[in-house]
Amino acid sequence: MNGSIVHHITFGKGTIVAQKDNSIKVSFEKASLGEKNFVYPDVFARFLAFENKSQQEKMNITLQKIREKKEQK
Repeated sequence: MNGSIVHHITFGKGTIVAQKDNSIKVSFEKASLGEKNFVYPDVFARFLAFENKSQQEKMNITLQKIREKKEQK
C-alpha cells in the first residue's frame, strides 16, 4: 500500500508513506499540509479514495465485510 496515490475530500491528492495495523500516514501534495495520520481502514469509508480503481474496489469489499460483521453483532 505504501506509494499508493489517494485523494482526500478536503486535503486533495496525497501518497501513502506508511502503514501500521490500524493507521496510515499520507503525505499530501500541498507542502503546507505535510503528513497526516488516519485510522485504517475507516478513513476509506468517507474521506479517502484510491486513485487506482482496482485498489479502491478491494477496499470497498473490505469495508463491506467490516459492516457485515458489525451488523451480525
